[in-house]
Amino acid sequence: MGKPQDVGRLRSASYSPAMAKQATIEDQFHAIEEAVAALEGGELPLEEALKRYETGLKAVRAAKTQLDAYQARLEELKGGPEG
Repeated sequence: MGKPQDVGRLRSASYSPAMAKQATIEDQFHAIEEAVAALEGGELPLEEALKRYETGLKAVRAAKTQLDAYQARLEELKGGPEG
């Protein structure tokens, strides 16, 4: 998995696209899991819940971008979409 300091950055509600470019896909998934767990707890004040939701959503978008890039790379290695 990524470096511990990277994961710590992802826990922050100030998750940014610049961090997404530095984070591994595993870090993205971890950030998503943490956001979901915090929201499912139901104990957060509304403002904090919104920040956690935003953090998770940004991580989802970054992970999707990375997964799309991996898929394109695999298709290229196979010789195109048809293989």
